[in-house]
Amino acid sequence: MAKPIVLSYQGATSRFDHRKLTRERLYGKRARVPLDPDGEKCARAELTTDGDLLIRSGMTAQAYFDDAANQFAIGDLVAFDANDDRMERVPSTLGVEHELDGPVDPAEVLSLKLGSVFMLTAEELDDALAQALQAGSVFKFPFKYRFDYQPDTGYLVGNDNGYFALIGRPIQTEWATLDQEIHDTFDDDGDDDLDFDMF
Repeated sequence: MAKPIVLSYQGATSRFDHRKLTRERLYGKRARVPLDPDGEKCARAELTTDGDLLIRSGMTAQAYFDDAANQFAIGDLVAFDANDDRMERVPSTLGVEHELDGPVDPAEVLSLKLGSVFMLTAEELDDALAQALQAGSVFKFPFKYRFDYQPDTGYLVGNDNGYFALIGRPIQTEWATLDQEIHDTFDDDGDDDLDFDMF
């Protein structure tokens, strides 16, 4: 079982077990299962372009190779940001206590690039936090499910159906105003070789 989400509010600690909310959990699941002439379930496979190898599902995730066919372990790989600066890995936040930020403006959630939603089960819930969530307050906390490079932001919310953590990355949206002038950025050299007779 995964470690709990541990959050602190006004000096009191709350612990939540979590389950990812998926479309399957919400609506159920149906799948078409291809069968061979003997009624056995078929397994997906793909032939490489040179025809030498038959690749089954999951085989391409077993290793990383460079152009010289040297194999690398996942732990040897490093990440770089858009400025070519090396990124440091961010440890998982599960099982580690984090102070809640807030209550925050609920509109912040609208600027979240949502990655996942977790259904929370309170293993230990502070009364003050429970009352704040039932009143509609929204709280923010750092979240990272596993050891990775990019930290996420979690928003803790609650309603009559339970408690939820909305996980994602905040984005900055640039809005155009009504009085903003739009300038044409296309280059026009006045030479149009388009001949409609050719259509």
